[in-house]
Amino acid sequence: MACIAASFSLTTVSCSKEETKTTTTADPRDQAVGNYNYKMVANVLVNDVITPVDSSTGSLKVEKDAANSTILIKESTGRLFTTGSKIGVGSNGFTFDIEPQTIDTITLEGYNYFTIGTTKYHGAFISGLNTLSFAYKVTNSANGLLIVTTCTKK
Repeated sequence: MACIAASFSLTTVSCSKEETKTTTTADPRDQAVGNYNYKMVANVLVNDVITPVDSSTGSLKVEKDAANSTILIKESTGRLFTTGSKIGVGSNGFTFDIEPQTIDTITLEGYNYFTIGTTKYHGAFISGLNTLSFAYKVTNSANGLLIVTTCTKK
């Protein structure tokens, strides 16, 4: 602490504390952690033309995986549905990608559905709206669908 003293007819002391400011960057994934209601829309994707064919609703849960800097998107039962990786921080939330995965004979692969500037992403969390949205292609040997899921925090 540095202090400066001045002497007049009365003694006045002025002190100023030298502070070391530590800035910590908040983990943007913290905002997305929680339970969500979702609407999932199945679309046929032919030559980049998206045609809705079915939809469903339900519940999902989002957790963060600190060890891998990812988000875990889980079914309401707790079973892992998919993982959001390559987190990109924005001013009103974050973006992420979905890594390809195969379950039995079905392949799930992230789809570039969201564009920020000139960069495309598979998913995004918008903090002001408390929404998490992501898109992925589901394929097997015969068929392919584009699934777009929009989740609203409970």
